[in-house]
Amino acid sequence: MKIVPIPTEQMELLAQGKEGNAALFFSRMTSWNGLGAGKGLEPKFQAGTDHKGRAIMDASIVELGDGLNLRLPFSQPVLAAIHARQTAVLATAVTRDVLVWEFRARLKSPYVSGLGSGHPTETGMILDRNSGLPYIPASAVKGVLRLACALHIAETEPGSVVPDRKDSGQVEIRDDHPVLCRYFGDTDTGKPDGVRGQLVFLDAFPANVPTIRPDIMNPHFGSYYAGKQGPLETENPIPVKFLTVAAGTEFIFRCFVSPVPGNDQAAPDSLLRPFDVTDIRTVAALFTRACTQLGFGGKTSIGYGRFDQPSVRDTAAFLEMIEKDLEAEKERDRLRRLEEEDRKFPWRKSLRELGEIADWGMLRQKALDNKVIDTHKSQPEVGAAIKEIALEVRKKNAKKWDAERDQFIAEWLTASGTAWGPSSKEVGPRPPISLPLDQQLTVDRIKGLKDWGQWKSASLKISALPLAAAEELSRLFSAWKIDKANNGEKKRVARELKSHLKTLRANT
Repeated sequence: MKIVPIPTEQMELLAQGKEGNAALFFSRMTSWNGLGAGKGLEPKFQAGTDHKGRAIMDASIVELGDGLNLRLPFSQPVLAAIHARQTAVLATAVTRDVLVWEFRARLKSPYVSGLGSGHPTETGMILDRNSGLPYIPASAVKGVLRLACALHIAETEPGSVVPDRKDSGQVEIRDDHPVLCRYFGDTDTGKPDGVRGQLVFLDAFPANVPTIRPDIMNPHFGSYYAGKQGPLETENPIPVKFLTVAAGTEFIFRCFVSPVPGNDQAAPDSLLRPFDVTDIRTVAALFTRACTQLGFGGKTSIGYGRFDQPSVRDTAAFLEMIEKDLEAEKERDRLRRLEEEDRKFPWRKSLRELGEIADWGMLRQKALDNKVIDTHKSQPEVGAAIKEIALEVRKKNAKKWDAERDQFIAEWLTASGTAWGPSSKEVGPRPPISLPLDQQLTVDRIKGLKDWGQWKSASLKISALPLAAAEELSRLFSAWKIDKANNGEKKRVARELKSHLKTLRANT
């Protein structure tokens, strides 16, 4: 009889909640087989029969694996958040001028973890408590990297291999070896003069939601392993199924340097030496050896947990990423400001989109007959912009120009109070200025300012002002007596404008 020995309400929630936490499902939803009245339970149930008609009673772990594969895809948003958070940790470390590494490696063989952990099937699996995803704990990553480092030392410095102080039949490399101490610290954390390692490892998660697959081990000598008899060929093999992360899954390993403070009196000089290109290469070599030769997780001695050659994204790549992110943020900020400006001044977007206008037909089609621009033609800014464009078109097409066109433009500009005459000797509220459109718009915005408060609300940067706009703002500041004010901010802005004008005039 199949039994799940937890409260019925919990069982129904876990069974039906496909978007629930896979780790909760795995730890609680083991199916047990009732052995009859008073005989208890065992964590397996009949899943069918074999080719000889005998009952197959080992399906619990397989059923749990199927349940994990059903639930894990819903953890994709959580997995993405984990990677984003870990990437942010490395990006922050880079800004503090320390080295970082991100390694990506794909499993060549299945990954096994937690076989000895407490689970009813006695073949457990380590899953992240919060996300339910299989992962490689940071402590396990550090342990395998330390082993890779010790093997490298043993190969390159045979003299560092000495008899083990605790086991006379073994050898060791002492904790105080400069490289081991520098990277990983003391294994005895209770030492009064102990030091910590300077490599910080993060949990390694799959790049994407992995597939869980069952595997099998088939011990032939159960009584021998139990100490009951020798390894005789008379015993029946006992198949034991367990779960693995499928080969082909890509994992992402991340680590960074956390330097020992320079005032740490207990730290030897070898620890205080800054990390350099030698350390960059060494850490990369250790990860390569750990992935391709040693493996992660359980059963590595028979080939499980091996990875392909890892690819690396180092400090330089993260600096480039940060620079690109900053540029992207600046662009997003520029677009946000532009969008806000377009909401306040809806005609500006249309003026920016006019582009080059070469003749009368284009002037009519793109500007004078433009519905948005025509709706706002009473705005002085619109009148000034259209007048400037029209003057340029008239100059380029002087031979074809006639009084009828001048009359049409003059009537169009009347709403904004902008004067238009038949020749270049026009009179009006503002003489034509040969400035690019974006610069002229800035000058017009500044001319429309009435006081210091409006200047602050305009969100204009002095360092970005062209000469004409800066001179106009200087005139307004003089009229507002900004340079004579007691306000510290006003004085600072006035000095900044004066310096900017000096630079612009020197470069003109």
